[in-house]
Amino acid sequence: MSFFSLTPDNALYQLASDGRPRVVESTIDSKKELEKQLKAACEVYIMTITKEIVDPMLSFITKVTAFRVSSKSQGKSIKAAAFASEDKLTAIAKQVNTALGEILPKAVYTMNLYLNSQSTREALIKPIKSNVAEAHAQIDAILDAEFP
Repeated sequence: MSFFSLTPDNALYQLASDGRPRVVESTIDSKKELEKQLKAACEVYIMTITKEIVDPMLSFITKVTAFRVSSKSQGKSIKAAAFASEDKLTAIAKQVNTALGEILPKAVYTMNLYLNSQSTREALIKPIKSNVAEAHAQIDAILDAEFP
């Protein structure tokens, strides 16, 4: 085989045909990427504020779910569980009410400082209120079912 032959088996021919630099065009839509990151940050903010407010209720709901799964065959009522005592439920209600009175107003105040648009603030507050209302509805359903 000749070093100068132009056949596909020649290493120089392969390097010249396959090894040449290629221009690859790549575009990034910065606006889309920025909107995606902003949306993710807003979702994290909403979930963080929601969790700070309703964390005691979410913990109670998780315990109720675990209790129901573990005691299905035993037929026990949730009233018998230590975490569902009247004192514990009262403490949960006080914690959530305190959080609603402290954390939510601070979040609204902070949003007023940094966000000029009322519609933007409402877009963040509305899901927080909805999440808090949903947690209250779940607790209400549990209490209605277990403590008639």
